[in-house]
Amino acid sequence: MDKKMTVEKAHFESNTSDKKRQVEIKMPKKMKRKPTSSSTQVFHQNLTDAVSNTPDTDEHYVYPLYSPRSERRPLFPNKTINDWRNKQNDNRPNLRTFSDHHSLSLSDCKRTAEDQPLLGRPRSKDKRLFICSVIAGFSILCLLLVLYTAKPLRDLEVTIGRVLAKDKELIFDFKISADNQNSWEIRIKDVNVSVFAFINRDDPAEYLCKARLKPLMIPPNHSKAIVSQVCIRSPNKQWSHMISGDLMK
Repeated sequence: MDKKMTVEKAHFESNTSDKKRQVEIKMPKKMKRKPTSSSTQVFHQNLTDAVSNTPDTDEHYVYPLYSPRSERRPLFPNKTINDWRNKQNDNRPNLRTFSDHHSLSLSDCKRTAEDQPLLGRPRSKDKRLFICSVIAGFSILCLLLVLYTAKPLRDLEVTIGRVLAKDKELIFDFKISADNQNSWEIRIKDVNVSVFAFINRDDPAEYLCKARLKPLMIPPNHSKAIVSQVCIRSPNKQWSHMISGDLMK
């Protein structure tokens, strides 16, 4: 039995070597590590992405679409109002002096009413008013207390002693005794005494003069007799007649 062998030429593709080279060349590129990015770069990248992705509808989110109320234009322009005023003024008689009673426009009134801040009283003024009211109330209370507890003088007596009578001079002692039950001192500033004299008790008293004494001081919670000397110089003519008649008797 004869065996036959067939030999065929093997054909290899030439691209296999090129692929191996490409693989060998690409491998080191894949094995290279990229440098790590910092946190600031990541934040910056995220911020730029967020800003670029925001829609245009949020453009007026921070700032309002409309201006403040005080800056709005009035409903009626000033020109029409001024024209109306001029027409009204034309109908009036011509006067030498004329003053416009309404100098503000409607827009000015709105602005002044809205732009004026709500001002309150400072706290310092409130404190001063409170302190003044407290002091006034305390003083009034003390005055009422003094008036309620005040008492008049008791056992008031006036006596005259040691009289010295001359032709042109009259000297005597004026004695006052009183009881002061108050807790403060009483001062009698003006003491005016009218002096009358007579020779006999049956005779009518004759007016001589008016004497003014020194101020009298009465201490508190004490009864005291105060003596002051009164000297009347050159009394009236009646005193001289009384002295001469008494001496003649």
